[in-house]
Amino acid sequence: ATMLYVTHDQVEAMSMGTRLIVMNNGSVQQIGAPLDIYNYPANMFVAGFIGTPPMNFLPVKITAQQENFVFVNEYISIPAPERILKQLPAERINTEVMLGIRPEHIKLHGKNKTAPKEGKISSQVEIVEPLGNEIHVTCKTGPNSLICRIPPDVVLQPGQNIELQFDDEHIQLYDKMSGKRIV
Repeated sequence: ATMLYVTHDQVEAMSMGTRLIVMNNGSVQQIGAPLDIYNYPANMFVAGFIGTPPMNFLPVKITAQQENFVFVNEYISIPAPERILKQLPAERINTEVMLGIRPEHIKLHGKNKTAPKEGKISSQVEIVEPLGNEIHVTCKTGPNSLICRIPPDVVLQPGQNIELQFDDEHIQLYDKMSGKRIV
């Protein structure tokens, strides 16, 4: 039987629904399967609403450095993944965008022995929330806060300086003005 179920609880919607309609102020933002909406949110509203904790956003500029493209702001410099460069419209180069990354796609740099030196992000631990099977850590990078999920065996303390690294395969870009997904 087809049912229409209305809820404000995104966890309930994700677990019960086979097809979701995400609305904001009476306007449809996105329609799709729960995992499609989670993995490919149409805009920053959907990306911030679906997922606990929500997606992190950082303002960055896409710029060329030497022969590579990077996402930069005053506090970070992250190599732009080839996957994004292939899909990125040329007019977006040298423009400001919002970089989106889910908490589970942020790793502690140095936990992986083969982690490259480029792309590491210096942060300071603000809040540590142990949840049993994982820990949510809120870090400060310049004026921006990032929430990451880390394994329960890692011990971090507020005030501790750490280095983070984003999983290139899961970086998303959003238009800074409209909030719509670019890549």
